Amino acid sequence: FGPGKIEISTETEESRPIVVAQMYYPGWEATLDDSIPLEISVMNKAMMTVYAPQGNHTIRMIYNRTDCKIAFIIECLTVLLSLFFVGYKQIKTFSYL
Repeated sequence: FGPGKIEISTETEESRPIVVAQMYYPGWEATLDDSIPLEISVMNKAMMTVYAPQGNHTIRMIYNRTDCKIAFIIECLTVLLSLFFVGYKQIKTFSYL
């Protein structure tokens, strides 16, 4: 368990729901044994639930919000462009004695 990452090892004799006491937000993705995508259900309007199939498995849940990453990139580009235009204006108006 860590920021944006949950890893669960399971050993079951039959398929069972796994309830994770973590608030659900759009962007959570779950995989079974690093290859099979799992559907995340919402239980009690808040907690996440995935179904673990029979046998020994590892379930990984990762929080991946691409819209936040895109917003961060746009913000960085805006700051860089602003610095460029401020610096360009100062260089253009600079005069030697």
